[in-house]
Amino acid sequence: MTEKSLFQDIRRYATELSKEEDITKSFPYLCLKIYFSKLSDENIEHALSGLGSNDESIDAFWIDDEDQIINIVQFKSSVSEKKARENRAQKSWFSFLADVDNKLNDDIFSKNCKNERIKNEIVIEYRQAKHSGYTVKRYLFHLGNCTEAIVQNYKNIIEYYSLDDIYEKFREFKSMTSFDNPKEISPITLEFPDTNIKYLKYQAQYNGIKDTYVVILTGKDLIKLRKEHRYQLFNRNVRYFLGETNIVNKEIIKTAINNPEIFYCFNNGITITCSQCTINKNNLLRLIYPQIINGAQTVNSLYSAYERMVKERKKGRTPQDTQDAELSALRHFEDIKVLCRIVTSTKGEQTDYARKLTEYTNKQNDVKVFDFCANRPEQREIQKKMAKYGYFYERKRGEREYFKKSKMPHEDLNMLFDAFKYKDIKINIQTLAGIYQAYLGKPSYVEVDYKTILSNCSGEDYKTIFGTNITDVTDEKVKSMILAINIYNIIDRHVKDYEKANKAWLELIQSPSDDIKIKNFKDKVLKIEFLNMDLKEDINKINKFDETTISEVNQLLINKYGLFTRSKYMFTGLIKFILDKNEYTQKILDNDLYNNIKYLNSNFITWIRPIMTDVIKAVYNEMEKSESMSMEKFYKKVGNFGKLINKINDLRYDRDDWSLKQKFKLKNI
Repeated sequence: MTEKSLFQDIRRYATELSKEEDITKSFPYLCLKIYFSKLSDENIEHALSGLGSNDESIDAFWIDDEDQIINIVQFKSSVSEKKARENRAQKSWFSFLADVDNKLNDDIFSKNCKNERIKNEIVIEYRQAKHSGYTVKRYLFHLGNCTEAIVQNYKNIIEYYSLDDIYEKFREFKSMTSFDNPKEISPITLEFPDTNIKYLKYQAQYNGIKDTYVVILTGKDLIKLRKEHRYQLFNRNVRYFLGETNIVNKEIIKTAINNPEIFYCFNNGITITCSQCTINKNNLLRLIYPQIINGAQTVNSLYSAYERMVKERKKGRTPQDTQDAELSALRHFEDIKVLCRIVTSTKGEQTDYARKLTEYTNKQNDVKVFDFCANRPEQREIQKKMAKYGYFYERKRGEREYFKKSKMPHEDLNMLFDAFKYKDIKINIQTLAGIYQAYLGKPSYVEVDYKTILSNCSGEDYKTIFGTNITDVTDEKVKSMILAINIYNIIDRHVKDYEKANKAWLELIQSPSDDIKIKNFKDKVLKIEFLNMDLKEDINKINKFDETTISEVNQLLINKYGLFTRSKYMFTGLIKFILDKNEYTQKILDNDLYNNIKYLNSNFITWIRPIMTDVIKAVYNEMEKSESMSMEKFYKKVGNFGKLINKINDLRYDRDDWSLKQKFKLKNI
């Protein structure tokens, strides 16, 4: 792939992910997606929300409570590959980003800041996290290049990623979504040091003869394989790389760099499956359709150690010396020896043997059960029953895209992708875990974290959501899951409409006399279905945005509904509570209305305003006064859902004889 086509591929993929044609808007989304795997799509949207105008070098902001990190990011994009190569980083970008902390700690700055999100949310969350001892990390992603001197000057303050860095990371990311196995591993020399034995062979009986080889590979061999085939080597593995910060991987990297000669003693080795293994008289190994099913952490940690060493050896060198740095680093890894077990397994084999081989070889090491959820019987049954009702449930990573492009019937469902009535509705194991958890009454950010739910298939949350066997997956349960997904998606659409108007508002108040921005804002407001028509008309009549009208719009639109942007899980739980309270849920399921988006939306659209203003906003205002609570903390706190439920039960209606059912009506049922 040429650099021009690679740039075009990045641009095309960024647009696909973010739904933004403008590279200045799609590039930030792409970077967060490929560099920060812990962030969900929703978290990425929020990290970028409200920034990009008067943002004081903060293009993205979020707090990682798990690792206690405050993340501050700036992006610099380019419109073409040619422009990217000519785009040189400016020292001011680094100095402004390095100074962000001082600004966020400055009361005068926070008071006068023109960006509403920084002023009303980021300053508060930043100070709370800093007070709790959180670490600040700053990142600069640049579709261009920078002099080594500037990078080195700020290396302890800012993590800088250049055009080449982003190209390489993008290649890695794209390889994760490919289901194409490497057809053949290049010849590798075998060796058992200090012995004439080069390999051991054993034949096992399991549905036929399975050849097994035990060999020794060098770190150099594995790095070259990883560099050539990327993540396609791990398609059958239960997980990809857990990252350099993982405690085990940190030790692997440390040993590989500092003590290569003892690496063999401290490592359990790897397991490779292939459809055929041959070893010639020169002890050259040839594998057909290889897959590393156990050892992804070892191989990727070695590769990370290699990259780190290359980066260090490149410092101060000219581009012509780059190859020397790579060769020099590779020589270091010749001293690393890794025990390798090779097991023959039919290409594409999805038998009990193949599944057990992958599962058991990983269970012998520290692998969480989360990695095996996709192949569990209840997950397969959910997929089958979802298909029965016209929905494709993606239980394995990348399965949807692979199935969509394959033009062949799904191997388990025996259906073509286009045969699914609701094929455009995306449901996967992660989204279902979080959404159904919220639907069942646990909607805080902490509770809906799919990584926590799926980390233990024997845990109560997992069992409640998915069950533990086929008999737990009833038609009634799957209908409830579909209803939960549709409730969430309806709220998600309205949230996005509101966020677009909010974004247009932030752009408008920077240039209140700009007719184009005024029209854009009004158009976006008119598309918000849940807003009162009187409010829409009042905003549409404003011809001049001065201090008074700006204050009024802030009060009626931004301050009143600002909490809506992060409320999707909470709304899902609250709507389910109201449905149950009014005995609507079973009627919806019995009348097959759970998948009728038009019907559900026509009802829920009238519920959004009272839930937002009379319930969520009311409780938040009380807690903000007593606990100085930010929006992020409000939705994270587990006990807040109970407070919202109590508020619904305590609502005072317009007339004494009105009931909850009259306030929240369900039409035509």
